[in-house]
Amino acid sequence: QSCYALALHYGIYPDELEAKIEKRMIDKFIPYDGRMNTGFHSTLPLMKELVKRGYSEKAFQLLETTDFPSWGYSIEQGATSIWERWDGYVKGRGMQGAGMNSFNHYAFGAVGEWMYMNILGIQPLKEFPGFTHFILKPLPGGTLTWAEGSYHSISGNIETKWKKENKTFEYTISIPANTSATVYLPGKLIKDHFDPGEYRFEEGHSIFELSSGKYVLISEI
Repeated sequence: QSCYALALHYGIYPDELEAKIEKRMIDKFIPYDGRMNTGFHSTLPLMKELVKRGYSEKAFQLLETTDFPSWGYSIEQGATSIWERWDGYVKGRGMQGAGMNSFNHYAFGAVGEWMYMNILGIQPLKEFPGFTHFILKPLPGGTLTWAEGSYHSISGNIETKWKKENKTFEYTISIPANTSATVYLPGKLIKDHFDPGEYRFEEGHSIFELSSGKYVLISEI
């Protein structure tokens, strides 16, 4: 999984092999009974590539599972932060050696970036540094029915909250002053509630531009 995820993420492959490499990345879940077999440098690229290539439900499955190795397994062992090792503590064996067993470590904790960019939908754009313009594209998935959070950017606090209920998706957002966002709202926008003016519908999303302010957007999904 690691080598294929890294190759895809950094674009280090001949174009004609892209489809084959993607397939092999997915196939490599089979020998590990559907679980991850990635380390420090490849876990975040794997999660990103799964979403990018249409396997978002697999990414949510990895996020939510409690099978070893996983974030959920660590939580079940008492973790309140992200550990350096998947096997920092294992039932029946106990603690890993103290030499390399931090209980607050960024490497696997980088999934936090994935959660902000996908679950909350807050995504920066390289051509607009400092979040002067950014993307809001929430990704509901797994067993999640709601999410809420914020990111304190250099341009101000970006807040998002969503809930999924029956066949509607409600997305509450706050865009800081002097910034703007391109919004990708899952499903068909209900214009009776909010009409952004010109917008388009592509690949299951209502897409439109918003300036600074607070908005409540509702769609049919």
